[in-house]
Amino acid sequence: MCEYCNRRIHAPGCPNAPEGKQVCRCDYCKDGIVKGEVYVEVEEQIFHRSCFFDYIFSIHEDDLLDLFGLEAVTTGEDE
Repeated sequence: MCEYCNRRIHAPGCPNAPEGKQVCRCDYCKDGIVKGEVYVEVEEQIFHRSCFFDYIFSIHEDDLLDLFGLEAVTTGEDE
């Protein structure tokens, strides 16, 4: 957590914010992603790396399975 802006990803104008040109915007926190910063792209959504994990833990488990193309299977009584 930043001592100046109280955020994990620095707010624009924060003295600890990385310098660089904004190239896209995070779909989770809505802050800019600057040139040279690591990001994750999933189904046309873009996230800061740390925001991606926050996003994953915030969505419903069925939606998470759908996101990765997985299916939950129930075992049969005879198995």
